[in-house]
Amino acid sequence: MQDAEVFLSQIEPFKNLPQEEIRRVVYNLCVRYYRASEEIFRKGSTPTEHLLILRKGALVVEENDQILQLLHEGDVFVLPSKPLDFSVKAKEDSVVFFLQKGIFLNLLQKYSSFVEYFTEEVSKKIQRALPKVDPSIDKLFSIRVTDLNYEKPILVDKDTDIGQVLKFVAQSELGSVIVDLKGQYGIITDRDLIKLLAKEPEAKRLTAKDVCSTPLIGVNKEASLFQAILLMAKHGIRRVAIYDNDKPIGLLDDRSIITYQTKNIISLTQQIDKAKTLEDLRYAYTLARESYVDFIMRGIDPQMLGLYISEINDRIMKRTVLITIQEMEVEPLVPYSIMVLGSEGRREQNLGTDQDNALVYLEEPLLDVDIKRYFEEFSRLYIKNLLSVGFPECPGKVMLSYPDWRKNFNEWTKAITSWIEKPEEKNMINLSILLDARSVFGDQIIVERLKNTIFQRVEEFPRVLSFLSLSAVKFKPPLGFLGSLVVEKSGDHRGELDLKKGGIFPIMHGVRVLSLEYKVEDLNTFDRINRLQEKGVLSKDMARDLTESYRFLLSLRFRSQARKVLMGKNPDNYVNPDELSKVEKSLLKEIFRTVERFQDFIREHYKLAYYQ
Repeated sequence: MQDAEVFLSQIEPFKNLPQEEIRRVVYNLCVRYYRASEEIFRKGSTPTEHLLILRKGALVVEENDQILQLLHEGDVFVLPSKPLDFSVKAKEDSVVFFLQKGIFLNLLQKYSSFVEYFTEEVSKKIQRALPKVDPSIDKLFSIRVTDLNYEKPILVDKDTDIGQVLKFVAQSELGSVIVDLKGQYGIITDRDLIKLLAKEPEAKRLTAKDVCSTPLIGVNKEASLFQAILLMAKHGIRRVAIYDNDKPIGLLDDRSIITYQTKNIISLTQQIDKAKTLEDLRYAYTLARESYVDFIMRGIDPQMLGLYISEINDRIMKRTVLITIQEMEVEPLVPYSIMVLGSEGRREQNLGTDQDNALVYLEEPLLDVDIKRYFEEFSRLYIKNLLSVGFPECPGKVMLSYPDWRKNFNEWTKAITSWIEKPEEKNMINLSILLDARSVFGDQIIVERLKNTIFQRVEEFPRVLSFLSLSAVKFKPPLGFLGSLVVEKSGDHRGELDLKKGGIFPIMHGVRVLSLEYKVEDLNTFDRINRLQEKGVLSKDMARDLTESYRFLLSLRFRSQARKVLMGKNPDNYVNPDELSKVEKSLLKEIFRTVERFQDFIREHYKLAYYQ
């Protein structure tokens, strides 16, 4: 039985047991052989054994001709000590180990890891299966901002005169004070005062409220170091406040975090902000792509990586806008906003994401200026510049260089109304894309008005939600009739399966439609799931399973994309199951079953039986 000892030492939950305990288990095993199609347990029978361990082959667990579970080599299955309401038979020639109830119960009493395995929720199994994080990267997420060497703030009243403010700033290690504006907070730094005194000879007559910068940008005290870095990068600031219940309890500056593996992140954002030419941005874009792959190989959380990629891309796009305006030699003369859509809008970027953008502007009567013509030329040049920097073109032509995605506000309003009143497939695709829109440059208020228009129109025509949700159930997870993973049989992706169609998109889009119905303004899928749970739309269990399933699918895609990039291939949404561990393949099947349950929820919620 040496083979059995080696085998058990390699599978859950036995591999965590002491070797002498594994030997005791092997000594008490009962080994049986079954031919393909042979019945192992008939419905209504009572097993004398308690634990089934599949050594070789495949077994099918069925109830009323419905397959409940497919067991593969290394799977364990608990048998109840009562008449079975299911049957078990061999799908192919199989070798099965059985363990008696007494031994099984003894293991449960002695080893907590054994108990956890059989009681653990799928979401926790997923968390355990995620790649181990490099210690240097782990610090970015495990260290809270309150763990760092932050300064307790010096608070001054809004009416404090500048002379007093100068004294307080001199006392501060970070050269700054926080101003209490009664309802919000502002900040005054030593640089602010130097600039003020140089420009305003009578500055000493001013008070703190006249000088401070608002709002005081900060993070919650539970935020990670990485979140603080992203916030600094987003706003281009050197100091970030630490809040506790909306009250600032500390200040953190960039010097406090340089020692925590953040120098490259800060250096990259500074390099982007200083870029003068497209060549400068192209170089920064290349460095950024290399950093993404490095983060992936070191086990970064996919949610955080998506935020990081989006933050870097946002900065590059903003610089590209400024360079484009400079090339145009004339600035836009009306309020406008460049929107990012899709995964960039949701801040869920991956290595294979292409451009998805749009433009909205307010048309105002101006003499001798053709605003429509201006934005047509601007859009053409902007997209050309993005391509030059490295952003791939959108195959679906969802780019502001195309008239369908470049409109004034009134035209957008008419288009939205038309899409909702005529819920044809193309209109539903366009509406879905716009649901993830956010402003990356320009007047954010215009985009918010557009989003409010969508909420209002959907409230007037609620039946559009059913048509919109059809896409969430369009793609079936790649599970075969017997629960096996289904891969492409031919073509460029032979032997691979599409993670986006099979799992990522159904979760993301189903959550997106529910968020539209319940007026959830968040764009990120993780945030949307949280809000839907808070509103009681999703149960706690479903929200947890969707969150961890989505995280695992994104992680698998990132790792597959990184491997392809390192091999000189184009990143895509496909993964080869043969490159996954046994645990990962088993979890992937459970996740696809979670996706199927969510699709059933969407079908029932929107009564899709009437629309399919």
